[in-house]
Amino acid sequence: MKPIEDFTNVLQAIAEDKTISKDEIKKRLLSLADRMDKAKSSLLEKLAYKTKELIDEFPNNIDDVVSLMTAIGEEDWLKVEKATKPLLDVKRIREISIQAGITPSV
Repeated sequence: MKPIEDFTNVLQAIAEDKTISKDEIKKRLLSLADRMDKAKSSLLEKLAYKTKELIDEFPNNIDDVVSLMTAIGEEDWLKVEKATKPLLDVKRIREISIQAGITPSV
């Protein structure tokens, strides 16, 4: 199995298992990062670690984070755009835009 297939399979399994705990997700991601390291796929290893970090940052959006990282791993940029939207803080974007003197686009 190619590293990208292993990467996406693990993320899809996490997304499909609605009973999995946050700690179990982290364990699986650390295991995935280790496998990607052994497969000499450093970019996918970094994505696995970044997924773990984003899950800590967005604990209520685990499915969205997993979808985003799967799309990035597959290099499907349309899916990346779609998966990113739920993670954006629209109110914060508006505040920053107004402070910068820009009309918010969202």
